[in-house]
Amino acid sequence: MYLSPVDGINIGRSNMRDLYNRPKSLENWINKVNTQLKEPDRSDVLMLVEHLKEQEKSALWIIRYLSAILLLRNKLTKPFRYCSKDEIKELLEWMKTKKYKKSTHEKFRVILKSFYKIVYGNNEYYPENVKWFSVKVSKEIRDTEKTLDTAKYLEEEEIERLIEFAPSIHKKALTVLTIRNNVAYWLTYYSEPEKYQKFLSSAEQMISSFKFLLSDEKHSEVVQPSFHECKLSEYNVKINYPSTWTRIYDNSNPMVKAIFQFQKEEGAKHATVYVGIDDTVGDKTLENIIENNIAAMRQERNDFKLIESTPSTLSGFPANQMTYSVREIKCLHITAIKNNVAYTVVYAAEPEKYQKFLSSAEQMISSFEIL
Repeated sequence: MYLSPVDGINIGRSNMRDLYNRPKSLENWINKVNTQLKEPDRSDVLMLVEHLKEQEKSALWIIRYLSAILLLRNKLTKPFRYCSKDEIKELLEWMKTKKYKKSTHEKFRVILKSFYKIVYGNNEYYPENVKWFSVKVSKEIRDTEKTLDTAKYLEEEEIERLIEFAPSIHKKALTVLTIRNNVAYWLTYYSEPEKYQKFLSSAEQMISSFKFLLSDEKHSEVVQPSFHECKLSEYNVKINYPSTWTRIYDNSNPMVKAIFQFQKEEGAKHATVYVGIDDTVGDKTLENIIENNIAAMRQERNDFKLIESTPSTLSGFPANQMTYSVREIKCLHITAIKNNVAYTVVYAAEPEKYQKFLSSAEQMISSFEIL
């Protein structure tokens, strides 16, 4: 669900404050299409984007299409245009295994059918490989839904109209809402209309400073730690690590230059971050390295499972970020190349501890610098 903050009462859409910069968000999603998809999918999805723009669909609407299309493409073994009816059936069967709500299933179906109609049916007819299924889900899926459907919330446009036509409002307000782990959090700034602008900047800074604190054993570390700097001068890199973690010295793998670990009691390894440097990559591209890494892990470990692989950045350089599981360990693996040297930071933890230390690991990755 997406809710846009509102900066006034009885105003039209053109005066709405867009704190989330949706045009920029759309640009980022189009960049994902260009970097994550190969031909012919790239051209086909960009054709969809142009059509939606011509229909004057909102940036938010287009982003919903792209996020769904990229997820679905990741589950297919061939480009959309070459998928058979049976392969689309397999895709929808995979969807049934996910614990999505009824509205989410139906949105994915609408987007998939619309995509095929617009791009492969000249926006006139549904091709045979998608014509057969309904956008409405079966009773079996509806019966498994036990929580509140997000479709029962008001849509963004409905909220705007409620505010616009409210008969008597004495306060001017800005509200930001987000959801994490099925819990909704909202922040609201309100003031008398004549005082609203005066304090708006301070309110926006307060909203921007909002973070999910490391508050419970299940999801994060109990205390927000301070950080120490570790500078590896011989390799021209540095990284910050939490004061609650310990640097481990282990030379068993020549490519691993530093290891940091959170350890509560002797022998209990709860979370580890590795810094790896490989100066033997030669003229290999980042894509070559990632493909080789995935192939090697799949060959060595039959329990290797790739969860996600997406473009990212490391120390300001283009990078690849993978999430995968192997040997009952969940890993976040990010690699970048500079001057024919590959730099990698890996966060590894037991699945039940992964979320707990993820925030600290992400801060370590963000602090990593190639000097």
